[in-house]
Amino acid sequence: MIARRTVSVVLSLSMFLGTTFPFGRSTALAQTAANANEQALDTLMGPIALYPDPLLAQVLACTSSPEQVTEVSAWLKKQDPALQGSALQEAASAQGFDASFAAIVLFPDVLDTMVNNMPWTTAVGTAFLSDQEAVLDSVQRLRTQAQTVGNLKTTAQQEVKTETQNGQQVIVVQPANPQVVYVPVYDTQVVYTTPPPPPASNNDAAAAAVLGFMVGVVIGAAISDPYPYGWGAWGVGWHSHSVVVVGGPWRVPPRGRYPYTRPVPYGRYRPPTNVVAPRRNVNTVNVNNVNVNANRSRNVAATPRPTASTAARPAARSAAPTAPGTRGYSGASAAAGASARQARTGTSSGAFSGYGSKGSTQAASARGKRSASGGARRR
Repeated sequence: MIARRTVSVVLSLSMFLGTTFPFGRSTALAQTAANANEQALDTLMGPIALYPDPLLAQVLACTSSPEQVTEVSAWLKKQDPALQGSALQEAASAQGFDASFAAIVLFPDVLDTMVNNMPWTTAVGTAFLSDQEAVLDSVQRLRTQAQTVGNLKTTAQQEVKTETQNGQQVIVVQPANPQVVYVPVYDTQVVYTTPPPPPASNNDAAAAAVLGFMVGVVIGAAISDPYPYGWGAWGVGWHSHSVVVVGGPWRVPPRGRYPYTRPVPYGRYRPPTNVVAPRRNVNTVNVNNVNVNANRSRNVAATPRPTASTAARPAARSAAPTAPGTRGYSGASAAAGASARQARTGTSSGAFSGYGSKGSTQAASARGKRSASGGARRR
């Protein structure tokens, strides 16, 4: 009897140990794998996580079509540097490029970063199309890290705000002046971990930890263009974990001229660990705590852009714009998109989010004033 009871106890203990400890180990392994996935995704998103929200939205959409990245970059290098602003965007649209690419041509150095790092660009595009929620969560983690160490804050170039959207706390980054966009420049290996140096410090290690900025890009009329490549059309719906264009979620264009990355089926995406992300998020000549002089920038070659004064609009355009159709839209017309944007006030971070007096800031340039007043679009 005693022997039978002993055997029963041993069997029960064996069953307990056999079921409890493997479960505990599997839970720990699952958590370790989740952390590894987050770290891999943070590495991919590090170079663009601190971009202003509308620019971040445009870049994410662009990375999902790597072939088009190459084509647009080659096309842009052949254009007359005098072709700028809305005229340049309309020329890109007339060439057949999708809406996000017609938008990104205002930022040639950002485009260069994508072209010069195509394995990374492709990996970001795959991640974005496969698991948009995880990608935007990664951006918020990185912004929180940069803000915690003191490298992400409101400056003369950008406005950084912490907002609560549908119960979720998010960090929103917008240009300080919606008429002039400054692209941040930073070392991804220090900006998220190293506090900024004392103001009097001038050594190389201190300079590397400073978040600098490219020469400002004047947006002008493009800020409220009715076409989907207008700056004001783009944003991030943090509450819905989606990139937003003309008031609705961005989707792969149904009739895109160029192929888009094929997403990994839901629940099976794992960020790659063998893709090297660019350490410097924009190629530059030098970095300091005021601004950054761009290398090969058509903005610098064409007109100085640190101020809110706009360059003269070209008298003649190289190509007549064509209707953008559904490229880059979520399916709504521009008018419907505008109504949807108004209905979504406070739920997405577009180009105008966070500005208390839009009219006064838009009056910084003649074209901005014309756009804000709702005047007819110049043809």
